[in-house]
Amino acid sequence: MSLRRFGALVGACMLVFASVASAFASDERKAEIKVEKSATTVSLPFGGGEVTFTYAVTNPGNVDLGDIVVLDNKCDAPAYLSGDSNDDSKLQHDEIWIYLCTTDVEVTTENVATAAGCPIQGEARHSETCVTNEETGCPSFNGPDNDQGCVKDTDKLTVEVSEFAIAVDKVANPTALAFGGGTVVFTYTLTNPGEHALGDIEVTDDMCSPVAYVSGDANVDSILQTSETWIFTCTKSVTVTETNTATAHGCQVKEDKSPSSKDWKPECVSDTDQATVTVPSSSGGVGGVTDAPTLPPTSTIVSGAGSSDSMTWIAMMLGLFAAVTFILTPRLGRRR
Repeated sequence: MSLRRFGALVGACMLVFASVASAFASDERKAEIKVEKSATTVSLPFGGGEVTFTYAVTNPGNVDLGDIVVLDNKCDAPAYLSGDSNDDSKLQHDEIWIYLCTTDVEVTTENVATAAGCPIQGEARHSETCVTNEETGCPSFNGPDNDQGCVKDTDKLTVEVSEFAIAVDKVANPTALAFGGGTVVFTYTLTNPGEHALGDIEVTDDMCSPVAYVSGDANVDSILQTSETWIFTCTKSVTVTETNTATAHGCQVKEDKSPSSKDWKPECVSDTDQATVTVPSSSGGVGGVTDAPTLPPTSTIVSGAGSSDSMTWIAMMLGLFAAVTFILTPRLGRRR
């Protein structure tokens, strides 16, 4: 046999071997589970708020999974919502099971979702040693490539809660004017309920300008400390009822970040508050509403069931009087 023929024979054998190996590999049972976690928001203002987490659980393997458990170390008892299209309690390769969990997040939190399941064959578990529970997911975890034991997957998600906040309280004096209007002084009280100082403080009013700083910056550093209360005012003439809005704005100061960061951008926060001043639209009205004149009472003839009874009684009396007159008239004549 020539060397060329021998090489061709070896190549053909290798192709056949590769095909057989591929066929066996495609028939290999592989149990896997996958969880992807998302949230309604990953950024909350100072003080936090409510967040709903969604867990999408899939089966990228080729073995059905049962005893599915979904856990979250920062949210109790994620609840199944949908996805088991044939209602057989088995997570098939073409299904996506959805779980939800809602909780309050008050500080920046990283939480971990865990999905676990057991490989099953037909109506029974593929391995009786596989167990899932609601504490760890897989107490006897044997790895994602081992279809004889529990399989699991995890996914992390961080919800950030701002440590910066600003608050504005707006008051009008007076809040009500006589017809024609007058002068109103608006007072704006600024505080910092957050955990860090704020710079670049600005107060604006959509219907009054300029808004002027009055007092409060105790150390005169143009930085609103968490212990300070700043006062601003604005004066204007108000001739009709109006509601205007104040906006307070402030930003993180440089001291709260490393000065070596070239791409540093300050975190900025804002708050709004409204005040209403009422002015009557006429001298007889209050708050822009004219009072309707009050007319003196007038006498009226009331018709109805009572009136009908009275008229009937009168008619009867007149009839009786006429009858008595008719009877007595001849007698009175004869007496003469």
